[in-house]
Amino acid sequence: SSSSSSSTSFEHPQDAAAADAPFSLYNGTNMDDLQDPTRLGLIAAQEFDVKSPLQHITKAQVRAAARHLKLPNWNYAASPCLRSRLALGVPATAQHLQRVERSERFVRIALAHVLDETSNVRVRLLARNRARIELDEPHVDEAHAKMDQWDQELVQELGFSSVEIKAFRSGSVATKDGRNVTKSQQPPSAATTTTTPHDASSAHSSAQTSFG
Repeated sequence: SSSSSSSTSFEHPQDAAAADAPFSLYNGTNMDDLQDPTRLGLIAAQEFDVKSPLQHITKAQVRAAARHLKLPNWNYAASPCLRSRLALGVPATAQHLQRVERSERFVRIALAHVLDETSNVRVRLLARNRARIELDEPHVDEAHAKMDQWDQELVQELGFSSVEIKAFRSGSVATKDGRNVTKSQQPPSAATTTTTPHDASSAHSSAQTSFG
């Protein structure tokens, strides 16, 4: 994934240069990644002259090759950098990234009986301190049912103003025209459950459904 291009491996390439040794950096950017110009990893890779040997084949072809080579992680879910969880306009501060990381770890532990390495889990940080949990479609209903239990950790402990749940969609917080995903762009099946610290306890017992 090109998102991994902005990982810590790109932060100090000058250290290798200072050692007076030739070196090259490589990433796993594939052809599908190149279709999305909002990926900051692509910009980072270009700035640091990172090489992308897989850029001429699709993600499906990469997985097929990995399976042929009997790599154990051929079908693992993508694991892009945490910066990709932040909506456009949300600053990439250490606090924001740590909250996202902690939130995703919490969700994976809470759903450990149904999630594995092939499962997609994202916690997106949106404008106005809102969070969106995205899971593969088969797990969305179970997550909805657990929102009351998760309120303490996600809203009260981590301080999100609200939390909603939707089906996973890659790049859902950024579009090619640089705008956040709007109501009209969401498929009708992507209903959400939202909880806020201001909800009355009675409201917590019933899901608030929206398409925002």
